[in-house]
Amino acid sequence: MFQTQLEFIRQQLPASLLPYAFIAGGAAIAPQTAGDIDVFILGGNTEELENHLFTLHSVADMANFTTSDRSPREQAKYLEGLGTLAGIEFIANLFDPATGEKVQFISVRTYSVFELLESFDISTHAWAIGLESGRRYSLPTASTTPAQLPRVLHISNPVITLRRLKKLCARYGWEWDPHPDLEKLREHATKSGLIYQLDMELHRSRMGVVNLFEEVPF
Repeated sequence: MFQTQLEFIRQQLPASLLPYAFIAGGAAIAPQTAGDIDVFILGGNTEELENHLFTLHSVADMANFTTSDRSPREQAKYLEGLGTLAGIEFIANLFDPATGEKVQFISVRTYSVFELLESFDISTHAWAIGLESGRRYSLPTASTTPAQLPRVLHISNPVITLRRLKKLCARYGWEWDPHPDLEKLREHATKSGLIYQLDMELHRSRMGVVNLFEEVPF
């Protein structure tokens, strides 16, 4: 399984963090279609991860760390504010020079890999692989494979979840509209005061309007 990328990932981490490191998301279940590899470091080990990465990489490498003008900690705070992923403290992007693949190193406060997967909003990506053990993890009654219709598991921001649902349905060959979980998104949006934004997102999508500034983190 993408052995070249795994070797690159291991080279970026100190041995002390390997037990806390998990590849999670699309690369853990369908690496051949994943746009990048998300490596989660559990347990709030942010300072050790940050210090190690900045020791390995010079100032000239900083363009690899983020796609915006934000620092890795600022980007994490911004993404948490969007309701993308709770407990995120640090996110750094690096590119494997051998393959050109982007690898995201993400430090979270969560200690349990199952708790991490429960925070993911779409069932298809609720998978993880332990970097040290090679063991695969999933949610027995919730995780689905690309051969199954992606389902909404958890909602923090219904607009972001709708965007990710559309993205993953398109990636794995499923229709997102109609979808049995759209009403669940509308109910959450109503309760959270985001129903106007969600309905506008649905309207634009159904009209085929492409939003060039649409954010779909992870």
